[in-house]
Amino acid sequence: MVESNIDIAQGRGHIVVSPNLSSQWHTTKILLWIISCIALLIAAIFASLGLWMILPFTGFEVLALVLLTYWVACRCRHKQVIHFDDNRIRVEKGYRTPRLAWDSELFWTRLIIGKSPYRGHPNKLILRSKQQQLEIGEFLNEHDKKKLIAELRHVISVVG
Repeated sequence: MVESNIDIAQGRGHIVVSPNLSSQWHTTKILLWIISCIALLIAAIFASLGLWMILPFTGFEVLALVLLTYWVACRCRHKQVIHFDDNRIRVEKGYRTPRLAWDSELFWTRLIIGKSPYRGHPNKLILRSKQQQLEIGEFLNEHDKKKLIAELRHVISVVG
């Protein structure tokens, strides 16, 4: 998802880039509860019939499902914020707070569109300035990457 707030006349603004969320965390928790209750109910029925060894495996299965779902939900909270002002560009990446910050002069910064080596995969978007570079929007689909390119064209030069 690409949300932008750019004032072209003043050369200031920001773009917020985040993954598309398939569901909210509250909905995901309800689904996890339903699946866990059904799995544990089936395991309890088998345990009452004397097949008690199914209980630990069901517990591990439910635990793995909860942990992996939580991990995916945390990855979907990843955000990238691209700030522009008069002559600077700043990219901040992180989950809740910025974990990585990339700063550069706007004049020297170029957006390079790299072709993916695999057919059907989205292109890579790389901000390059002097000796440093940073990939942005790596979690976006092709449609959102085109939208991001269109927004960045207003501010910086695009190569590729």
